[in-house]
Amino acid sequence: MRAVLYPPRHNEPAAPIPGLNAGPGPGPSPYPWAVNANEHADAAMPGQPNTPAAFVPGESVATNPSPGQHTPVLVNEVLSLLAPVRGDVVLDCTAGLGGHAVAMAQHMAQKGRAAHADTGTGSPGTIALVDADAGNLACAADRVRSEAFELSGRLASSPPGTGSTSGLRVETLHASFVAAPRWLSGLGLSANAVLADLGFCSNQVEDATRGFSFQRDGPLDMRLNRGGVASGTGSESGGGSARVHIPLGPTAAELVNTLPEAELATILRDFGEEPAARPIATKIVWERAREPIETTQRLVEIVHSVVRRRPGRGGGGGGMDPATKTFQALRIAVNDELGALQALLDQIDTAATALAASGRAGRGSGGETMWLAPGARIAFITFHSLEDRPVKQRFASLIERGLAESMTPHRSKPMTATDDETRSNPRSRSAKLRAIRLLP
Repeated sequence: MRAVLYPPRHNEPAAPIPGLNAGPGPGPSPYPWAVNANEHADAAMPGQPNTPAAFVPGESVATNPSPGQHTPVLVNEVLSLLAPVRGDVVLDCTAGLGGHAVAMAQHMAQKGRAAHADTGTGSPGTIALVDADAGNLACAADRVRSEAFELSGRLASSPPGTGSTSGLRVETLHASFVAAPRWLSGLGLSANAVLADLGFCSNQVEDATRGFSFQRDGPLDMRLNRGGVASGTGSESGGGSARVHIPLGPTAAELVNTLPEAELATILRDFGEEPAARPIATKIVWERAREPIETTQRLVEIVHSVVRRRPGRGGGGGGMDPATKTFQALRIAVNDELGALQALLDQIDTAATALAASGRAGRGSGGETMWLAPGARIAFITFHSLEDRPVKQRFASLIERGLAESMTPHRSKPMTATDDETRSNPRSRSAKLRAIRLLP
């Protein structure tokens, strides 16, 4: 999962960001190690325009990810719903290795300007890439520039009268997607299409040093951002590069070795939906008293000593590894993934309400550029119920209040992968796509 915050270390207060105000948020987290998702919503500061995000010391970028390692899910469905065209501003909240972004850039090259692409610029358009993993973000930006820019001749051949000769604009933000709305507004951009794919990249799982996989032994880390730095392209403040250093969040090892048993059980129950949450937490506390739990393999062995392999579908073998839910729960807690999701949904709700009040002006009460354009199309891809539920509920609320309309064939049901896609990409089996269009 790439959707993350920058929480402080356990019991360490979050560093203030001078001069930045995140505005109203969802309220304090019930978990003491997590940061309120909006506390660092403004952490990303723009730097020079159209320059790739720099690798950050401390990131695991030695394994500069290969695009072939990860296959994006539901690409055709995303393109059919978001339908990006020439002149659009497309915000990819979770750029990953750039699979969706490249497909959308190519779609923009092939599709002429439509009525809903109301940017008024006549430009080929903008792809805004956001990711908390600096290595993946750099890879995504390189892919969009190298692959999509092969089409720049076609993109730059503007229809008569537009006067545009520029190529596709690419902006990058190394931060949680919670920071994307203010960053985009600061660049003077309003998104016509927004995508948030809440899955995480295969290269992150396959890199044992990241600590995400229970099938590979490595340090028990699980942080998606290990650099502690937020940075972005743009020239909001007249140019110049600005980077905000934010305290590194806790590793999974820190959580399992320091949290009280009751809090560990709460994490496993709430974030992993683990039926054996309490026995596993009890065993973790007992084992860490003997020796600190520092590796993924040690944690796997502890969980396996408490929970047997769960049966597969139909009661047969080959079912879920007993450690699956524990690793999911710790990853969500380390990165405060659900807090970030809630904060992004809150910002979408706020923007939709403001757009309805302003009509098609696309400006806030203070004259600032709103980060969502009138009629913006917004899509989320989720992979488990803890992610899908809040998206479903918030979209339903926006629709019921007359602020949006569903874009999926069945209003209350998500789109899922075809049989052909699940056969070629098994990871797509659990993917659910929901999309709405904001109403003016």
